[in-house]
Amino acid sequence: MEKPVNLNRFRKDKARTEKRARGDANAVKFGRTGAQKAAEEKDRERSARALDQHRRDPSPPSRLRTEGGGASPDPSRPPTPGGRGDGGEGGDA
Repeated sequence: MEKPVNLNRFRKDKARTEKRARGDANAVKFGRTGAQKAAEEKDRERSARALDQHRRDPSPPSRLRTEGGGASPDPSRPPTPGGRGDGGEGGDA
C-alpha cells in the first residue's frame, strides 16, 4: 500500500508556479535592469545640477522677503476680521 498523497500540497505548488510565471512575464514586460535604473538616476542628477547652475539668484527665496523687497502691510488700515491679511471682506468664502 502506498503512502497517502496530500492534494493541498500539489494545489499550492501549482498556484505558486503559475504566480512565479506571471511575475516573470511582468518583469520582462515592465521591469528595468539595474543599469537602466542607475543611468536614469545619473541623468536626473545631471539635469538637476544643470538647472541649479543656471539660477539667476543663488540666494534662497526667504532671504529676498526679509530684506525689504516684499510688500509690507499698511499700518493705517485695521486688520481684517478673518486675520487673513488680504484686505477683503471677512466673510465665509
